[in-house]
Amino acid sequence: MFAGVACRLWVRHTAGMARPLTVRQQRFIGYYVRDFNGTRSAIAAGYSRRSAAQIASRLLHRDKVVRGIKRAVSERAERIQVSADDVLRELGRIGMSSPAGLVDDEGRLKNVVDLSPDAAASIASFEIATDPDSGTAKLSKVKLADKVSALSTMTKLLGMQSPTTHIHAMVTLTPDQLARCTDSQLERVEAASLELTTIQAELAGTETSGPAEPKRLAALKNDNKIAN
Repeated sequence: MFAGVACRLWVRHTAGMARPLTVRQQRFIGYYVRDFNGTRSAIAAGYSRRSAAQIASRLLHRDKVVRGIKRAVSERAERIQVSADDVLRELGRIGMSSPAGLVDDEGRLKNVVDLSPDAAASIASFEIATDPDSGTAKLSKVKLADKVSALSTMTKLLGMQSPTTHIHAMVTLTPDQLARCTDSQLERVEAASLELTTIQAELAGTETSGPAEPKRLAALKNDNKIAN
């Protein structure tokens, strides 16, 4: 009796403990912080290519994975000593830059040493030529960084952009339409159904082992193969 009670207590205790990240989840985090593309990261981590998008969506909703991503980003920022303010400051230099800072009163490109830090930060690429008389280096050709892209990134980081408008629609496929679907189309419908069911379960705060619709689609798919 006491052994049974102890066993139940142990199971209840361990059930409440957070499980460590699996090897593939750790790999997913490592790839995700490189370019923040969930589907590519899931494939690179070893998950199924066919369901990579759905798996990435589920992983990015798990608290321990989100904590792992935040920790990886924080550790990387600490290693390179770059803060969010540093990034915004550099983007601001590009976004608010003016070509006037690159030329003198006569409209000629300034010497490199005469450029202000803000003017220098606005340059994406340049070519230098040496003045034969003075021997000083002068800018001969300049390409400015993309101001529009910098400003767009800044507004996203600062939350200044309007929220995205989502269009809601309901799509119903008749039995006849399903029967005429190709294998590829049925697989896409099944994947979409699985993704929508997963999102619905996440919003409801419940877990699901899988939607019933894909099973019916699979059965219909097999019937089509037999009929053909």
